[in-house]
Amino acid sequence: GRTARERGRVLRSLLYGPDNQPAENQLTQGRLGVWTLRQEDRSAPPLALRSNTWCRASHIWASVTPVVLNRHPKIDPDEDRAAWFAEIAETVAASCEFSGLPRPVEIDLDKTSWHQGAPRARPGGGGFPLLPGKPGAPARQQVHVWLRFAEPVEGPVIVGAGRYRGYGLCKPWKKSGP
Repeated sequence: GRTARERGRVLRSLLYGPDNQPAENQLTQGRLGVWTLRQEDRSAPPLALRSNTWCRASHIWASVTPVVLNRHPKIDPDEDRAAWFAEIAETVAASCEFSGLPRPVEIDLDKTSWHQGAPRARPGGGGFPLLPGKPGAPARQQVHVWLRFAEPVEGPVIVGAGRYRGYGLCKPWKKSGP
């Protein structure tokens, strides 16, 4: 892995030009055209564009985009729901470790995110599109996760097989309301 200092140097080179002024970068998106990327400079950027939204340390994280499981569950949920849940929770815990995170001490799973407005984990009714598996294999299963760690974990937290495609993005979670 890279050190924080190395990551900082790379990000700085993307954000600032040789004159130390904010840089603009072009990102070619095929049929979507060319996007111009530049540093957010509004005095009050939208909450979703604030780094603290995604990167602050928290004990509890919940997925905003569905987590794509690294492997297909072997247990049928109709035959043994508790064993099926345990198998998927173990897959998610292993995915956290694979991503360099500590093993969660508690995991919950659902089709719907704990964060309001997030897409459902299954297609239909506005769900997130399925990430295809290997040719001839079924699409990989998706779930939303709620993760509690023993110690605060600094974000961003991104887990699962689709983490390089926008899946498995988590946000610190704090129950709101009374």
